[in-house]
Amino acid sequence: KKYLMRLYIFSLIMEALWAVLGIWIKDRILQHNNIFSTFFVIAMFISILTSQNEKETMPKKILRLCLWQLFSLLLCVRTDWFPIARFVRAATGSVFWNEGGAAWCILGILLYYIKNNKKTWIMVCAGYCILYELMTATAILARILYFITYHASGIPWFTGLCEILYKLFTQENYFQTPMVLHGLYWGDYQWIMIFALPIMLLYNHERGTGNKWFFYLFYPIHLVAFTLIQNVLG
Repeated sequence: KKYLMRLYIFSLIMEALWAVLGIWIKDRILQHNNIFSTFFVIAMFISILTSQNEKETMPKKILRLCLWQLFSLLLCVRTDWFPIARFVRAATGSVFWNEGGAAWCILGILLYYIKNNKKTWIMVCAGYCILYELMTATAILARILYFITYHASGIPWFTGLCEILYKLFTQENYFQTPMVLHGLYWGDYQWIMIFALPIMLLYNHERGTGNKWFFYLFYPIHLVAFTLIQNVLG
């Protein structure tokens, strides 16, 4: 509970920092990152799914998750002003509107369930990177949903559903990246995360030295510093 609360509080702090910077920077460059929000959603999903409460069956857990995300979705789509909208998305723990979107949340949950099997970890991570790159390089998901939304007008409920899915699953730019010659290096470069796998496989499931606050401080400080430097240099 303490870990979840820590992630949640820092996700709100990050949004507050970006809101303040946005007032000062205005139309200049504003890099918006908040991995705390993504980690919070992943950890909350895992916490609910692995709950040891005997009265709460798996269908009930899934219902809880669906109701939570439905509540978050309704609040998010009703909030238009950008700084407040970002804060609402973090405050309600949206699985769609966070850094990386639903794709990263799915990956985080997958990694938790296979954490004790290195062979499975390798296959899942490699397969995920390949599938992710194919999706981003071609923007296939966005293209299919966009096509159905605007060309299958004969079934209103179906096109409406596709339009909602399009908006939910294309929040991040990499879902809409066109295939270009330099895309692997400058556009769709997220596949490079495969090189983090050897480092992750070195984890021995033991607690570290206890410097847990380093990341919580380093993450916002270095992003704010880079943002300020970027704008000073133009």
